[in-house]
Amino acid sequence: MKKILFIILILLAAGCINKSPQSEKAFISYMNILQEKGEFLQFLGHKGNDGKITEFAPYFVDSAKKIEFQIIETKEDKDRSVITILIKSPDLGYYDSLPNDPEIDFEKRVNSKIALMKEALKQKDLKFQEKTISVYMILSKDKQWVLDSIDKNEEFIDIINHKIF
Repeated sequence: MKKILFIILILLAAGCINKSPQSEKAFISYMNILQEKGEFLQFLGHKGNDGKITEFAPYFVDSAKKIEFQIIETKEDKDRSVITILIKSPDLGYYDSLPNDPEIDFEKRVNSKIALMKEALKQKDLKFQEKTISVYMILSKDKQWVLDSIDKNEEFIDIINHKIF
């Protein structure tokens, strides 16, 4: 009987240890999907593939796989959450030497940028940017944690978008 009681207490204690806020769990899940498939739209509450991103920026998935992050703190209050993270992402802007000239045909500029970014990701001494930032999330009407407004999360989006355009 003592052994059974002891096992139950251990299981209860183990269950109480990982009480991460739901917004933090959603953020980690979204980051995993981003890194595996290059899908960003699920951060905004959409389902499915980000066809436009992967079509216009096929290097995005390779770059997303190189992102590292560590959650420092999560403050969740009812339907709002602020997750403070340390994030390290390829600094593709460092390699971007193409002028953003509106006179150049869009398709030609995109294809040039794609080639440049693919090559940058192959660098042995790939440059990274590292920042501590806050990610703001809200609980949607369908009770799903998603990114708050783009304006509030501009720094996060900038660091994960890898200088797509």
